[in-house]
Amino acid sequence: MSEHVDPDLETVAPLPADPFPAPDPGPTPRRAGRRPLATLAAALAVVSLVVGFGVATIVVNARDSSPKRAVTVAPDDSVLGAIILQQSDVPAGDKVTLLRGGADLTVATLDLCNGRFASEAQRIARRQVALTDAQGNLLLSTEAILYRAPSGGAQAIRELQSVAAKCPSTPVASPVGEETRTTRFRSAPDGTWPRTPSVERLAYDFVATDATTGESSHSVAVYLRRGRVLMGLYFARPDARQAAIDGRTAIAGIVGVFETRMAKIPARVAG
Repeated sequence: MSEHVDPDLETVAPLPADPFPAPDPGPTPRRAGRRPLATLAAALAVVSLVVGFGVATIVVNARDSSPKRAVTVAPDDSVLGAIILQQSDVPAGDKVTLLRGGADLTVATLDLCNGRFASEAQRIARRQVALTDAQGNLLLSTEAILYRAPSGGAQAIRELQSVAAKCPSTPVASPVGEETRTTRFRSAPDGTWPRTPSVERLAYDFVATDATTGESSHSVAVYLRRGRVLMGLYFARPDARQAAIDGRTAIAGIVGVFETRMAKIPARVAG
């Protein structure tokens, strides 16, 4: 996130100019780096995801847009393509696209409160897509991550809990080149949401304020874990009516869709 008013939501590193640019997200970033969820439309790849859009295609696009950077294909990582948001999940007119760098392990996954997350080194695969409406407005991003072992996923959850619990009320400098930000957490939004057996969940509702510009962004981030698979759901507009995902228009219901998918991950993959 180097131009970021980042609400601590997962984003992507900039890549060479795309011959088919995504919808204009606004002013050009001041510095190169990852971008906030609110401006992720600029990082959308040109290929829309469809049901059955294979991992091989995702990897090819990642390599095409960043030819100098290898993308590792890990055993069992095809499960990531099956649990992330799909084009068939959304109404006609909305679009699901793979982010530039959406399969790249050099892009950070966890950055809540500009914390440090040693578990990032345990990742062996990731897939991140974004949902935009007909006007190109970013609505939601989902990211699926595969760790070497279940201990990596467990470590990520512990680190998220620790960072959130210790997040100061003062600005925090980013360890990965993002903006210095102050993060103010609200009450956890999932107190009344139903739970899915075998799926661990953390949900955060927060406002992040850029220490330089004073700009603030309200976001909800939900993390789901089953074994060595972690999923992040990043809601760009939590105060508005949500886009329908598999017919659900409330955040709790949308999260439930992905919890169900996580619960169906084969035990041999989840570990």
